[in-house]
Amino acid sequence: MRGSSGTSVSSQSSSSTRQMLSRYILPIVNGFAEIKSAEINKKPFTFALFSRRSRHRAGTRYFSRGVDAQGNVSNFNETEQIVIADAGVDGSASALPGGQIFLAHVQTRGSIPIYWTQINNIKYTPKLKIFENPETENSFRKHFETQKKLYGPQLVINLINKTGYEGPMGVAFQKHIDTLNDSEIKYLHFDFHHECSKMRWHRVSLLLDHFHDELVAQGYFKAEISKEGVDKVSKKQTSVVRTNCMDCLDRTNVVQSVVSRWVLNRQLREIGILEADGQFEKFEQFEFLFRNVWADNADVVSCAYSGTGALKTDFTRTGNRTKAGALQDLQNSIVRYIKNNFMDGNRQDAYDLFLLYDVNSSGSYPLVDKRSLQVKALPAVMLVGAAMIIGSIIIPEGKKRRPCNNVF
Repeated sequence: MRGSSGTSVSSQSSSSTRQMLSRYILPIVNGFAEIKSAEINKKPFTFALFSRRSRHRAGTRYFSRGVDAQGNVSNFNETEQIVIADAGVDGSASALPGGQIFLAHVQTRGSIPIYWTQINNIKYTPKLKIFENPETENSFRKHFETQKKLYGPQLVINLINKTGYEGPMGVAFQKHIDTLNDSEIKYLHFDFHHECSKMRWHRVSLLLDHFHDELVAQGYFKAEISKEGVDKVSKKQTSVVRTNCMDCLDRTNVVQSVVSRWVLNRQLREIGILEADGQFEKFEQFEFLFRNVWADNADVVSCAYSGTGALKTDFTRTGNRTKAGALQDLQNSIVRYIKNNFMDGNRQDAYDLFLLYDVNSSGSYPLVDKRSLQVKALPAVMLVGAAMIIGSIIIPEGKKRRPCNNVF
């Protein structure tokens, strides 16, 4: 008989096995990391930005959209901005060596958490399909329950167009937000293309005005660190900004960089690197660093999902929308069209093989082709047939031989 003692022994054995195997497992992060040394007002500090891409629903732009039954969404990324500065006895930043102050702020992005897809049809804008799945409400709820458990209350910013092609997505998102009716979810539909049309990119700041009180209450993480480790955690971030557009790439990154800029100014003022009313935008060297780190982040996150760098990074890098940036966006859009329509199938297969298949003795090997011989041979037969037809058309016919008339 197997009693509780047997279960306990089995559990201990399993735990021991995991500990032994952990020595041979290297944890890795798929995403972006950049760490820079910086200085403002002759006070040095470290500035870092990390984006961690979720392993759930990983994939390419048109092959991975929306939510699954567990509430995981496509292209979900957690982005963390970090500042580490030397601290004096009074807790203010100082050029003197000693303890350190650690500051961090986290934002998230992810696909709209309903069942939807975009069907490739060789057109530049693929066909949008929103599924009437009875599990949508449950999956939507699971998604935000998980997000609240991990990050706290949600400040949701939806950047898609309110009309036209993207309009039905906004309607569906709003519908499920209303159905959920959760006081810990603050939702704003901000039509980015409409609000910032005609190069009015400064209007992104309207988002900060709308969520000003919530962002102040949200705060950020702050800890004092010594050589022995964390001495004191004086602040914790209490909520998170969750941003999305259709791809959660270009518009999303612009807005995330604006939110992080606002937070960073508050952080640097608090620890004494900036004056009470100071802004780091006045320090050209650090302003250049900040813009380019965020633009690099945009490009890396975009490459993993769409196959090219992000659009609109000229605004992130320079603060202005430029003609050169528009031409670069055109080039990236053309490359995206080709990759997303004709090349992403193999990339999606690679994601699925690496992340979804359970390789064990009882499982099937995913690279075994179980199709019948007739199905396997069909592409080759069609290719040979097409080659023969084309050959009969383009190869010149030999001169016809005249019939011989024998006269007797």
